[in-house]
Amino acid sequence: MKTELIARVCHEVNRAYCQALGDMSQPAWEDAPQWQKDSALLGVNLHTVQDVGPEASHESWMAQKVADGWVYGPAKDPEAKTHPCIVPFDQLPREQQAKDYIFRAVVHALRSTAPADFPGHQAVFKIPCRNTASGEVVEFDTLQEVANHLAAQEHPGDWTGFEPFGQLPEPSEVVEQTEDETPASQTGLVGELKSAVKKAAKKA
Repeated sequence: MKTELIARVCHEVNRAYCQALGDMSQPAWEDAPQWQKDSALLGVNLHTVQDVGPEASHESWMAQKVADGWVYGPAKDPEAKTHPCIVPFDQLPREQQAKDYIFRAVVHALRSTAPADFPGHQAVFKIPCRNTASGEVVEFDTLQEVANHLAAQEHPGDWTGFEPFGQLPEPSEVVEQTEDETPASQTGLVGELKSAVKKAAKKA
């Protein structure tokens, strides 16, 4: 998936999360100012090419704000350029930290490559595939490794990705495994976020 589409999904998921917290101020992607889109794009690039944690998203966002003249303030005020989240990541409220965890998870779920595809970086998760005939499970570091493995198989259709990704019918089609190990049947916020991701992807 292209960077801009991933950024759009991240934005819409964050907007849905903010609404769940009672914050209705976030605009839809189409109506978002360019600086907000640029910020999302920067965050996607950050988590696509580097092995960094959720705190990196906050540090990047805060650096942009400070460079633009924003300072800490008890309330968000665009006119005065004050924001209560201009503090170190570990000082953020849990619900604010969650935004960065969610952003990172969405990028990892939708990106087409793992950090191991870039020199000097390690993959931060494995991509497991299972042979439905033999029960064999093989883990890969990158999607290219999955494609190469399938291309070498006599019966590539026997290989599947773990739920919720389903079957791998063709060697050219690879399956991404997200870092989220939450059971697919779990409801609540996780279910709402997955639904928001699907809706945003369809709209894109």
